[in-house]
Amino acid sequence: MAYKQVDGFYQIPLVDFGKHLQGRGWNIGEHSAFGGNTGGHAENSYHNHDEALDITWKNNDYGDFDPTGKVGWEDHTDNLGTRLTGAGAEVLHRSKDAKGHGTHVHLAAKGGLLNFSQAQMDDFGLTGNGTPARAEAKTKAQDYKSMSGSELNAEYDKLRAGKDVNAAEAAGLAMHKAHFNKP
Repeated sequence: MAYKQVDGFYQIPLVDFGKHLQGRGWNIGEHSAFGGNTGGHAENSYHNHDEALDITWKNNDYGDFDPTGKVGWEDHTDNLGTRLTGAGAEVLHRSKDAKGHGTHVHLAAKGGLLNFSQAQMDDFGLTGNGTPARAEAKTKAQDYKSMSGSELNAEYDKLRAGKDVNAAEAAGLAMHKAHFNKP
């Protein structure tokens, strides 16, 4: 993922970040790179200029819940919006605009660029050089394939007991895919 660092923030292309989220199970829409703009937006909407995405968790492999099976998709989606606060020109979600964005996160990026803090880079699994932490994830995924179901459960419980909920979420998805031989 290409980026520039400006004033202590990492400028990440909106489309690249959308693809990154898709790789983590999120549904992305309302942009030409993700199925197009279905319309119905305000006349001055960022969607009309390909500078916004709509993001939701609903209707994926986990149904009505996040990867842990404990958090409803609406809360999981709203949590994503909170985690994205400040990254774009508009970040609207249930906690910021329940009437218009109760079921999804609207993420707009003026000029198509998001501005992530180092904490957001870490939170979303991006390294300081702007690329997904693939090498570590690939090694872990290979390790997960060799574990039994009970070993995976024990490892996941250890991760969930830690402070990094997002890392546990990502690892849980990798464990699930490895256990069921999914790509």
